Amino acid sequence: MIQTNMPSMMRSTLSCTLLAAGLFTLSSAHAVRPLITDDAAVNDRGQCQIEVWQERTQGVRGPTLAPACGIADGLEFGVSYTRYSPASADAGGYGLQLKTVFESIKTERWAFGAKLNTFSIHNRYTRGYSPDSYSATLLGSGKYGKGLSLHTNLGMIHDRTASETSATYGLAVVQEFGQSGFVFAELTGDHRSGAFRNAGAAVWLIPERLSIDFSAGRQNGGGGSTEYTIGLGFYGTKVFGQ
Repeated sequence: MIQTNMPSMMRSTLSCTLLAAGLFTLSSAHAVRPLITDDAAVNDRGQCQIEVWQERTQGVRGPTLAPACGIADGLEFGVSYTRYSPASADAGGYGLQLKTVFESIKTERWAFGAKLNTFSIHNRYTRGYSPDSYSATLLGSGKYGKGLSLHTNLGMIHDRTASETSATYGLAVVQEFGQSGFVFAELTGDHRSGAFRNAGAAVWLIPERLSIDFSAGRQNGGGGSTEYTIGLGFYGTKVFGQ
């Protein structure tokens, strides 16, 4: 359990981690890293990706590893692991995600899906390995002309530590530039706190296979520093299946 005397900086950092625990997507047509808002798309069966990134805020650094694979038609399973440093802010955790798409209600412009997440925090304030939060989210992704896309998330998250359930949201606008990369801006958060504003870009080193990305975000009314991330994404690796 997280004790009530945990430093506010650490609690803020962990809250951002909970929001970012599931970033498992596929190609430039969708919301890959470094977005927090997820997209309504999954990897094909037997196809995998790996996203790695480093975040930094108020002197705290947090590398994250997040692989995900299509385990069946329209179904994807992913994990993530984060470890924060320095030792004075020793914290980390892992997330599990199951994500699906609803092909039966897909339209020419919009796709829809859903995901389930758990997240477990590990630091000197916690015990055991049981999940500290559970969340369920509905996903929507719309494509518009000239590389413009819109992604929406709406869900609920239950924090077992605080015994609270919150409504969560995400809204992202993405502008793609062919096979070069994309820029984005988004708002994410829950109804109990100010929105987290995030913006950034990704550049394809190998189109739809290898990307480098960065972002900068800050919470409205939080009074904290800006959170920066930089990362790499590896996509489209066939691991099993035909």
